[in-house]
Amino acid sequence: SWYVERCDPYKDQLPKLPDDMRLRAAAVYLNAYEKITGQNFVWPDASVDATQRVHAAVKAYIAGL
Repeated sequence: SWYVERCDPYKDQLPKLPDDMRLRAAAVYLNAYEKITGQNFVWPDASVDATQRVHAAVKAYIAGL
């Protein structure tokens, strides 16, 4: 893998993954999500902090139990 070629991922600090690789990985996961769910991926509101979005989603899920 990219990391193994550049360091020992179990011992060394991981180098920053280049943006183009991060985008390609994201595209793979988005494609898988859309194929599995049959739904288009909807990007979250970037103006809302990610931690706040997670808390709200967990709270809504628990309320629905």
